[in-house]
Amino acid sequence: MSDRVRELFESVVEDPTNREVSGELETLLRDAGDWASLVDLYVHLAQHAAEPAEASAWLVKGGRVAESDADDIARALQLYGASLEGDPTDGIATLSHMRALSEAAEDWGSFVEIARAEAERRAEPAERAELAWRIGQAFEVHLGDAEQAVAFYQAAFGEDASCIKALRACRRLYRAHGDLTAVAQLLDLELQALGNDHDDRREVLNELAWLLGRDLDQPELARQAFDELVRRWPGDADNEAALAQLGGPIGEEAGTVAEDLPEQSVAEEPEVAEEPEPEVAEEPEPEVAEEP
Repeated sequence: MSDRVRELFESVVEDPTNREVSGELETLLRDAGDWASLVDLYVHLAQHAAEPAEASAWLVKGGRVAESDADDIARALQLYGASLEGDPTDGIATLSHMRALSEAAEDWGSFVEIARAEAERRAEPAERAELAWRIGQAFEVHLGDAEQAVAFYQAAFGEDASCIKALRACRRLYRAHGDLTAVAQLLDLELQALGNDHDDRREVLNELAWLLGRDLDQPELARQAFDELVRRWPGDADNEAALAQLGGPIGEEAGTVAEDLPEQSVAEEPEVAEEPEPEVAEEPEPEVAEEP
C-alpha cells in the first residue's frame, strides 16, 4: 500500500463524509486492483452514510466489486444481503441476483434462504409457486432432504394449482416412499389442474385408473376412471377389459373421481413462510480501520 493510499485511508476514517478524499482513494484502489481494500472502503462509507438508501447503495457497490473483480461470491452475497435493509425498492431485483449467484456457486443453503426471502416479497402466486418449486428441487437434488422437498412442492401447488411440475415432483417422492394413496390424490389434483382437454390427461388418468383398481382396491373409483378412458380414447384392449371386469360402462349416473377420492391431505400447504429472514442479510463488520 502506497503512502498516499495510507494517508487517504486515515482521512476517510476520520471524516467519511469527505467525498473528494474518498473519491480519490476509490480511484487509486481501482487502479491498483486492490479489491479487498476497495470493498472495505465501501463498507465503511455505508456505515457512516446519512440515509439508509445511501448505505444500501454503497453496499451494492461493494457487492459488485466482490462479485466481478475479487471473485468472492460469499462476500458479494453478504454485502448484497446487507443492502436490503435500506433498499428503497422492494429488494426483489437484488434477491433474484443473489439467488442466481448462490445457484451458480452451488451454495444451496444460501440459495434456500435467499429464495424464501424473495418468495415472501413476490406478489404473484405463480412467481411464489415457481420459487417454492425451485427450493424443493434444491432440497431434493442437492441437499438430500426429501421431507423438506415435499413440503415446498406442496407449497408450490398450494400457491398455484397449475404448477404441474411441483405436483409431479411431489408425486414422484410419495411413490418412492410407497404412499400410493397420496400418489392417487396427487394424480387427481393433476387431472383437475390439466382440465378435460389437455394432451396429458389420458396418460395421467390411465395411471390413476390402474393405481385405483390394482393397488388401492377402489373398484368404483377405478371404474369411473376406466369409463372415461374407454369413452374418450377407445381401442385400448387392456382398459376395455379392466372396465368390463369392474362392471362395464357407467353411463350418466356417475360422479367424478375427484368427488369420491379421500380428502386430499397432501395438498395442504405447510407452514414454510414463518422462519426469520436469512442471516445473509446481516451487515458485515468493516476492516477499513485496520488498513493504516
